[in-house]
Amino acid sequence: MSLLRALTKLYRSKLPEPIDVPNLLTYANEEAYRWYGLMVSPVLALNGGRLRWAGSHVDTLHGERLCDSLLIVRYPSHRHFVRMVLTPYYMLVANPIRERAVARFEASFTHAEALFPELTHDRVLLAFGHDDDAPEIEASLIEAGGRRAYATRVVSKILGPPRRRADAHPLHFSRLSLWAFDDQTAARDALTPELTSQLEAAGPNTSLALFRRKTRAEMLPKITLR
Repeated sequence: MSLLRALTKLYRSKLPEPIDVPNLLTYANEEAYRWYGLMVSPVLALNGGRLRWAGSHVDTLHGERLCDSLLIVRYPSHRHFVRMVLTPYYMLVANPIRERAVARFEASFTHAEALFPELTHDRVLLAFGHDDDAPEIEASLIEAGGRRAYATRVVSKILGPPRRRADAHPLHFSRLSLWAFDDQTAARDALTPELTSQLEAAGPNTSLALFRRKTRAEMLPKITLR
């Protein structure tokens, strides 16, 4: 199936609204991705998209390391996303930069479980990726001082199997929740022996990783004036 046909099929599908796209990014060139972020901002805004949170990977507490950065982007619907990636500006200007910048990334269409408050003030988050209900793990995170700041579920792949390095791989897990802590020490201390046992019992497709919010300066390209 051609890319255009795949996008047309995706556009015609019915998905819940709004749609959130978690991006788990591994960089080939982080500075190039900063330029992509700057260049994509106008077309993202024109299509109703907005960045809800962006953070850098600090540590993987359980499971395999999946990325260098975590981004949560919200669109009014998946159709707004499709319209964005089909604009000539995106295809000819922004996307070539993205392709140079990304070594690998995971992303899926997801729908948030509730209208959580804005994430922009949360500086330290534990990202818990899993497939099944995990009330015991969530109870342990709450007991450790965590606040459930966000939770979302996968509702669709973005496209079919990835063909190129920079194409989206589906998220490893079907559910993602973000847990806010006061600081990185408190977040690390949440990994008690009891929580470790609960994570191991939850199966191999489980991840717990620590992220810190990126500053605005970290998200902008570095411009040197001569």
